[in-house]
Amino acid sequence: MALTKVKGSGLATGAATASLVGIDDNATSTAITIDASERTHFGTATNRLGEKVHVLGPGIVTSSAENTNIAMFGTFGGNEQLIGSFNDIPVVFRQGNVERMRILSGGGLTFNGDTAAANALDDYETGTATLTLTASTTAPTVAVTATAYYAKIGNTVTVSCTFANKDITGAVGNVLITGFPFTTASSIHLGHLLNSRGQNVEGVGYMSAANTTMTHSNYAGVALPWGTIGPNVYAFLTVTYRTA
Repeated sequence: MALTKVKGSGLATGAATASLVGIDDNATSTAITIDASERTHFGTATNRLGEKVHVLGPGIVTSSAENTNIAMFGTFGGNEQLIGSFNDIPVVFRQGNVERMRILSGGGLTFNGDTAAANALDDYETGTATLTLTASTTAPTVAVTATAYYAKIGNTVTVSCTFANKDITGAVGNVLITGFPFTTASSIHLGHLLNSRGQNVEGVGYMSAANTTMTHSNYAGVALPWGTIGPNVYAFLTVTYRTA
């Protein structure tokens, strides 16, 4: 037998009477439906996927005490699904009753039972940045720029860029590339840089701490000046560094 109506407190399965309060199948408002398959529905009589509990409404909230350890699931009047905790507590995902992933209360993901904030994955993003090929003393007459592409995972970022067929007329001084998307955590020699107009065609990049500018250096760490200047300049780089 299905119970489909709510009148107040208490429970009845027979015919409703004027004095009866509780849940019965003759009351005036459909708030809870318990069907013959022992499936419970709140605010609806529709069963979508054979679920045991179906709630039609903004969401579901549980708590261990009033205003304590509140968990929430639902849209709560918005247009996005919320799953998580209202209070400042971590959210843990288990499989086979074994922790597989945790969202720390301060943000970031840890895996397989690790709870250390230092090990948390707290950022992932991809994007573009405009890098400028220039010089330490005098910049080229016309700014030389190119689009760089980066991927940042946690505090590590990889940047790649190509300056193709550029004109560095007017450049004086050491070869610089400015505009990296994130500052460095410490001084570092980076990857591999190929520059068609440096005194040493092949070398490395160098960035000092808390900086977004790279200097083209030889393998001994000495900054390289521009060689011949003019059009038809090519520079290629792919670097990975730790961000501040």
